[in-house]
Amino acid sequence: YRAPVTGKYKFLIIEDAQLMTREASNALLKTLEEPPKSCLIFLTTSQPELLLPTIQSRCQIFDLPRVLEAPSDTNPALWLRSSGLPGKYLNYQSDDDSLSLEKQEVQAFLDFIESSKGLRLKVIETWFKKKTKTKNKTAEQKAEWQSRLNIWQNTLRDLLMLQLGKKELVRYPEVLQFP
Repeated sequence: YRAPVTGKYKFLIIEDAQLMTREASNALLKTLEEPPKSCLIFLTTSQPELLLPTIQSRCQIFDLPRVLEAPSDTNPALWLRSSGLPGKYLNYQSDDDSLSLEKQEVQAFLDFIESSKGLRLKVIETWFKKKTKTKNKTAEQKAEWQSRLNIWQNTLRDLLMLQLGKKELVRYPEVLQFP
């Protein structure tokens, strides 16, 4: 509710708004009903039907569909890997580290799935033992975990596509080598 330091507006972007709990959604309602004049609030979601009807009724909806067909000058494997998201595709093209880290994460998750139950529990324990005390590191860790969970979700999707015999829909080629 504070005025912007520079410019005319403050922007609030809530990504993956469908993941908010009912309590968080209800808390947001008050702000959506009477937003500050100098604030623009954006909720992003790939599943608007999961938002509370009361939130949907207070929002103006802009449908921004994914680009399903790859432009003619694109690398088909990278395009599939990017899920039809041009920004992600361009990031893969310009940042080799980003693509390499994602490949490593996919392989680590496949190794995790294939390992014994005892080893999986040890890996989980080491993931959650990492603690930080500063807010910035917590925010960084949250972003890192969100990215990791997205990769895991896409990897599981690919494994399902393989089981359904839809090999051509697999985004991560690493999954094709999975036993």
